[in-house]
Amino acid sequence: MKKLSARKAFFTVVASAITALGATSSAVAGTAAPQNSFKVTIKNPLAFNGTIDQIIDNILNFLLTIGVPIAGLMFVWAGFLLLTSGGQEKTVATAKKTMIYAAIGLAVLILSKGLVALVKTIIA
Repeated sequence: MKKLSARKAFFTVVASAITALGATSSAVAGTAAPQNSFKVTIKNPLAFNGTIDQIIDNILNFLLTIGVPIAGLMFVWAGFLLLTSGGQEKTVATAKKTMIYAAIGLAVLILSKGLVALVKTIIA
């Protein structure tokens, strides 16, 4: 018999548990699962409100909503790499580069709103 690696065994157990839970949830007490019991709605970031500057504001707000948490996660990941590097210079360098790139990305996101406001005042 072929031996499974720990990763494959873990994913096999998780997939089996999800399948078992899904099969039993609709068969409990002979009742069907209610329709629309869980609904995910994604707001359209390009909702047209009449002018091009409103569309640009909507796009920037959407990018900020996504980008700021991603930058935060990148800082956490870089901190994790730094703490677990064990003094290895390559891992420390990778963690520093990750922090620098996350800071640059966050700065670009934040400055984008100011740049758009500056262009609006110059044009208007």
